[in-house]
Amino acid sequence: MSDSITLHKMYKYRLFRADKKDRRLRHKLFIASTVWNHFIALQRRYYRLTGKYISLNAMNKHVLKLRKTERFALWRDLYSQVCQNVCWRMDNAHQRFFHKLAKGRPRFRKAKKYASFTFPQSCHRPRPQCRD
Repeated sequence: MSDSITLHKMYKYRLFRADKKDRRLRHKLFIASTVWNHFIALQRRYYRLTGKYISLNAMNKHVLKLRKTERFALWRDLYSQVCQNVCWRMDNAHQRFFHKLAKGRPRFRKAKKYASFTFPQSCHRPRPQCRD
């Protein structure tokens, strides 16, 4: 038997304040934090009303539907796979909370504190570890 090793490429870029590219990246981080906060609020409302959790598949469909509306036109500046990855991160955070691997439920994030987003098409995305 041979064990296969999976390698993931990660690039970390430092953002400097005076660059135009920096403004574009910070704008994309702002949009990613807006998507995160929208789904935190949506999950909390849905749980309060029904006592259930919104699945990852439903969140992905919802984010793609919202991107087509005029109200959420700003979200079109972020690639759809990145928006779906934000939903995946949220689902993973909620699963960690449900399995008591996290201290508390996922919280709202300020745009200044939202630090990263990922492009899933550039490398293999790991599956959530705490799924049954």
